[in-house]
Amino acid sequence: MPQRRVLFLDNSRLTAYRVHGGAVLHEASFAGDEAGLATFGDYLQQHRRSLFLILADAAEESFQTEDIPHSTGKDRQAILRRKLAQHFYGTPYARALLQGRLKSGRRDERLLLMALTQPQHFEPWIAALRRNQAILAGIYSLPQTITGLLPARQTGKLLLLTLTHAGLRQTFFDDGQMRFSRLTPLIHDSTDASALAAASEAVKMHQYLASQRLIERDKPLVTRVFAHPAEM
Repeated sequence: MPQRRVLFLDNSRLTAYRVHGGAVLHEASFAGDEAGLATFGDYLQQHRRSLFLILADAAEESFQTEDIPHSTGKDRQAILRRKLAQHFYGTPYARALLQGRLKSGRRDERLLLMALTQPQHFEPWIAALRRNQAILAGIYSLPQTITGLLPARQTGKLLLLTLTHAGLRQTFFDDGQMRFSRLTPLIHDSTDASALAAASEAVKMHQYLASQRLIERDKPLVTRVFAHPAEM
């Protein structure tokens, strides 16, 4: 069975991890310049039989919610392609996630449309994968994986804060369904500065969500922070 490796890509670097026995093990990091891409090519040659997945943590992303009539087969696929093209013209890195059906009226389907909106950020790395005949199993956005961090049977409205090399990510959920995610790059990387930024940005996010009528303006928003125990 091929060894699985995750390529974590943010705005400044690509970091390679090996998945083994339920653990994720750091292997190497590569800068996005010519030297870094050359070293990445050498790395791929060493692991040509591996199965690679790209996990992107990028600020250049977009989320839209759409309700569509229930359909199946080719009609459904045509609707999804049209909706994605309307919202995210110019990027192939887009997908639609079904988030259930409405409870009233004709019970339309609710979709979360999401996309990585700057494909040029990925092209040098994908070109290197092609040149080295590496097997790329998929490209995923970090918000697609964050739902797994929620408590079981999460209900109500929730804001989840996570900190990565790329910055502070805030992801908004409604009854366990992701509705929106935003990455804010951080200038300082100290724990104290990150904590202050998290508090400040969460207030701004509360104001934004209220302006979009996704939450009630005068009610508190349950907020969870996902961080290393040493940083709590």
